[in-house]
Amino acid sequence: MRCILKFCRQPRTESPGRFLIVPNGTKDRISTILLILCLQFGVRGISSAAETSAPPPNIHVSPEGDDANPGTTDAPVRTIAGSQQLVRKARKAGQSGNLTVAIHGGEYFLDQPLQFDIEDSAPTGSTTTYAAMPGERVLVSGGQRIEGWRREGSAMVTTIAAVREGKWFFRELFVNDQRAVRARAPNQGFYRVSAPGPDRRTSFQFRTEDAVPNLSTENAEVVFFHDWSTSQVRVKSIVGTQRTIFLAAPIGRAMPHYEIGHFQPHPRYYLENAPELLDQPGEWYLDRTTGNLSYFPRAGEELESLVATAPRLGSLLTVRGNRSDCRRVIGLEFKGITFSHCSWEIPSEGLAMGQASLYEDRTRAKSSKSPQAFLPAAVSFDLAERCVVENCRFEHLGASALQFRETCLHNRVEGNLFTDVGANGIDIGESATRPLNRRCRSSLSAPNAVSRGNVVRNNVVEKCGALYPSGVGIWVAIAAETVIENNTLRQLPYAGISIGWSWKDGATGCRDNRVRGNHIHHVMQVLSDAGAIYTLGNQPGTVIANNRIHHIPPNVGRAESNGIFFDEASAFLQVVGNEISDVARSPMRFHNAHDISLQENKLECPPDIAPWKFQGCRQSMMEFIDNKILSQ
Repeated sequence: MRCILKFCRQPRTESPGRFLIVPNGTKDRISTILLILCLQFGVRGISSAAETSAPPPNIHVSPEGDDANPGTTDAPVRTIAGSQQLVRKARKAGQSGNLTVAIHGGEYFLDQPLQFDIEDSAPTGSTTTYAAMPGERVLVSGGQRIEGWRREGSAMVTTIAAVREGKWFFRELFVNDQRAVRARAPNQGFYRVSAPGPDRRTSFQFRTEDAVPNLSTENAEVVFFHDWSTSQVRVKSIVGTQRTIFLAAPIGRAMPHYEIGHFQPHPRYYLENAPELLDQPGEWYLDRTTGNLSYFPRAGEELESLVATAPRLGSLLTVRGNRSDCRRVIGLEFKGITFSHCSWEIPSEGLAMGQASLYEDRTRAKSSKSPQAFLPAAVSFDLAERCVVENCRFEHLGASALQFRETCLHNRVEGNLFTDVGANGIDIGESATRPLNRRCRSSLSAPNAVSRGNVVRNNVVEKCGALYPSGVGIWVAIAAETVIENNTLRQLPYAGISIGWSWKDGATGCRDNRVRGNHIHHVMQVLSDAGAIYTLGNQPGTVIANNRIHHIPPNVGRAESNGIFFDEASAFLQVVGNEISDVARSPMRFHNAHDISLQENKLECPPDIAPWKFQGCRQSMMEFIDNKILSQ
């Protein structure tokens, strides 16, 4: 057959009949058919058909395997990292086609994050896929099982030596696959500040009716709510006679509007992680000093059936190209995998959040004019091209879920579920505040270096911002040609889709993005001053089209919550065919925006609410064509 196929690979310069060689015997009928097809349709047609129909070679992974095994069906390796080494070996040996790592069902607890780099790139025109076996659940976890439970009164208690020794601390606990609640007061809703302290940053008075108990303050924290963000700091002391809580670090970022009482005279807060607050089923408390973990069980939970997991790793999987020469990791795919249990510890100086999981890095505050940092993600891609995350599940995570950041090109995120995530669900692109390597990285001054051509399609994004409510469902920053389509976003404390990312009027690399066909509802549930879709900055060529938006509640803070909010410097957008209903305030709001074209949108609003609201700009600065306004 080899000599016959050799004829097939030659250029067809003469009549095919001259080279027809029919093998003898019935065993060679397939060879004859292949040869005839080769001669009839030419080399490319038959070779492509043969390549695509041939099953790709598989490397198998199973919890019952051994990394000393060859990775066959009968002798699988035990870890994904072990399969990665076999993939590298196969590529070095000349394997150039598609290659699949078949991961069998089970739990894969990581000792360290999975790390992929240039060495893991697939050859040109091919892919390397890490995929769960069909119908099997593959859990990749950065957590550790918590065992050794005992009964102490109404609580279950265990002692964790690593915590007592100062080697480990965690902010999340998952019991029987549910997020447990860090012991808090009040159990539901919020307390209200009575009055800020003298510096409006490090103390405040609590109301008499809130009855803040005399807490053990060694581990207690305050979670404080601004209009569009939160702060979280340790409690220094509570003086009951003065009805005053003193804080170990300042509330809010450095800008004046983050001080206590700026947005509202009586802002919201709650207290958490003190032993006196452990009074509700599903709550837990961790003592840094003793290492004792206490859990108040839910109905039906017993010692012998309790399955508790706490996160240990700050990352589960990274894909990173080579920054020194801007080479990208190409053709890497992850399919059908559940990523869970990934931690993030807030800074010792306290957490001062901004929008969309940007926070003030107080360790750099004195050395940087813009000391912003961005929360990490459980799975992150930098300098990646034609990579895929498909039909995966991201859950029980402490910061953000998935990021495609630095100069990522033509990647695809499709058919995934993002649920119970501490901060953002999906991040595309970079904030202009990042430290810049202008050779590779995106920036306001190097717009051609942005991430571009990435697709986020058919995902469900829900219950993000579980720890940090200013997290958003999908965040698109300085990026170009991004497609965000046919996603469902729901049950979010803040914005659904946020796209920008510059407050200044002027060109950036943010352009030609598409936000279309998404269903966004029951968002803006906790914070204010955003919308189901939120935009920032100039975005020439960007289209927001055919999105269905509904159920945006009244704002709790000072500023409105809207269906779509065009914030600072939003300009050069086309907004077409969107439907917005059941919004308590104006369906669309414009703040210092201009040159936005709105066509054939359908807006429903209460009789006493205007369909459009303008702040710092005028209606004449926009274009309105054939929009329909209905009363609800």
